Amino acid sequence: MSNFRIAVIGSGAVGLYYGGRLLEAGHDVTFLARRDLDRLNKDGLRIKSVDGDVNFAQVKAVGDVTEIGEVDWVLLSVKSYALEACKELVKGCMGPQTRILAVINGFGIESCLASDFPHDKIFGGMAFTCINRESDGEVNHLKYGTITFGHYKDDKDELAKVVDLFEGSKVKVTTSDCLLYSRWEKLCWNIPFNGCPAIAVAMGGITTDIIVTDPDLRLLARKVMEDVVKVGNEDLETRNISPENEADNLALPGPYRPSTMIDLVEGKQMEVEYMFGNPLERARALQVSCGYMESVISMIKGIQRIRKL
Repeated sequence: MSNFRIAVIGSGAVGLYYGGRLLEAGHDVTFLARRDLDRLNKDGLRIKSVDGDVNFAQVKAVGDVTEIGEVDWVLLSVKSYALEACKELVKGCMGPQTRILAVINGFGIESCLASDFPHDKIFGGMAFTCINRESDGEVNHLKYGTITFGHYKDDKDELAKVVDLFEGSKVKVTTSDCLLYSRWEKLCWNIPFNGCPAIAVAMGGITTDIIVTDPDLRLLARKVMEDVVKVGNEDLETRNISPENEADNLALPGPYRPSTMIDLVEGKQMEVEYMFGNPLERARALQVSCGYMESVISMIKGIQRIRKL
């Protein structure tokens, strides 16, 4: 296993967890932080996880990207609405061989990065996990944790490099021969299970376990998922995402609060464009009928406008 210099840009729950696991594996990890900066420098990082707790009394955390310099890997885990603005931060860490791994939910993430960075250096990560930040410098990993990696140009040799990055860590890794396929596959979960709970906030909010146990909400999630599959199939042409292949997504354990619901409840800016808007725009461009998916997304966009989030 090689040891790499890694910059984590976006030190929220996802960035802290996967950055922490890379630190645990022996890599030189620096967290670019804002909210957690003082706590990380004072008390370190604490991870509670189904895969084993880990505490770091000291971590490298900075508030200015100029304190990081050139790295081997940028782990980019910002909220998708901050993606465009964060490009300048990424540029501050780039060298000729620096690679970018975007572990961000949504559709069109890598193409956004491709307008500014070398295409062969861009990777996407689809994290199938339940992770929340409990307080500054503390992360709670509740379930799952596997990341599926894809390369922007679907280069298998490059994919081997991201596998090498996580070798020796406690992170379960899979690779995808087609990044676009895996993006649509993740959207089969993101759109129904981020969208429906956020809509239900008006009723006091619901968690994912309610969706999978209530027959009407489960049916709605299934119908939305089938619409996403239909759009993805059209976009992928010869590749298929079968609704049956997504059945496990409706068997989620426990009362997990997805990120869109948390942001809405806490009055924070919501991730709408990449997670909801771009997939719907693609469906319309392909002229695919997707009434359930369109209804959920339209309500989410309306909530965002009304709440000014």
